[in-house]
Amino acid sequence: MAVGDNIGTFSTVAANGVKAVQPSGAVQWTVTTLICEQGKKTEVYLADDASGTNKKLIGTIYGESHALTYQLRNDLWLELKNVDAGSQFLGFMGKETK
Repeated sequence: MAVGDNIGTFSTVAANGVKAVQPSGAVQWTVTTLICEQGKKTEVYLADDASGTNKKLIGTIYGESHALTYQLRNDLWLELKNVDAGSQFLGFMGKETK
């Protein structure tokens, strides 16, 4: 990937499972959209270390996409946690910025 390229992935996440939104190495991303399934609950965490041991709940989304702007790097990233009773499709979209 190169600066300016679109980034994003979507996958099925089991109940209480997580999806990392974390660039590798020195890469940086601007994430503009978080997506979860309609009618299902997802918690959004911000981690400020590469291993994810220091993370805080920053929001909850309820089954819709959310337009936003997060500047992420390997040691400052998001985690989407499926807190619904069943599995759901979670994802994100944005651009590589560095």
